[in-house]
Amino acid sequence: VYDLFAIRIILHSPPETEKADCWKVYSVITEKYQPSPERLRDWLSRPKSNGYEALHTTVMGPQGKWVEVQVRTQRMNEIAEKGLAAHWKYKEGSTSEDRFDKWFRQIRDVLNNHDTNGVD
Repeated sequence: VYDLFAIRIILHSPPETEKADCWKVYSVITEKYQPSPERLRDWLSRPKSNGYEALHTTVMGPQGKWVEVQVRTQRMNEIAEKGLAAHWKYKEGSTSEDRFDKWFRQIRDVLNNHDTNGVD
């Protein structure tokens, strides 16, 4: 198991340098901590079909435990957390909430509320 401990680094980076910036952070991390080369996932060069972009690696942490490290930008994080459709809606500047958005938000709220009864 490699992902018991994880760190996500989200960069404030302009679109024209975001991939290079992510690789720079990766380089800094792997200079200090030993990476597991077979655990490198490069979704910058080839994003997933759902639009997900990031670098994932696993490094040996300072206490001898494997730590998963995810590196992505704010734009990439928006897509990862809210989905491609939400990202495009955000980019277009739409602020009105339609029925689907409201329904989806309610589902997300229920899933995030661990005190909610599953039947409810």
